[in-house]
Amino acid sequence: MLAVAISRPVCPRQPSYSVEMVSDSRGDSASPFSVLRHSQYRLLFLGSTLAMMAFGMMNVVQGVVAFHLTGKNSAVGFVS
Repeated sequence: MLAVAISRPVCPRQPSYSVEMVSDSRGDSASPFSVLRHSQYRLLFLGSTLAMMAFGMMNVVQGVVAFHLTGKNSAVGFVS
């Protein structure tokens, strides 16, 4: 697991933060897909991806149904 160390500013009026990456205890590199080793995160990623795809398909289908019911292009713009 990667951790991020954040150092606080010396002066409260100086909002500069420095962030450094702290490596895993196993010495793994910070690859973008290293988080997929965790089953709970894989489940969250899969569920979020499917939900995003479903919302996109819902927007397309609403436009198709609006056009089919009214026959007007303005109805497609109204529902989207």
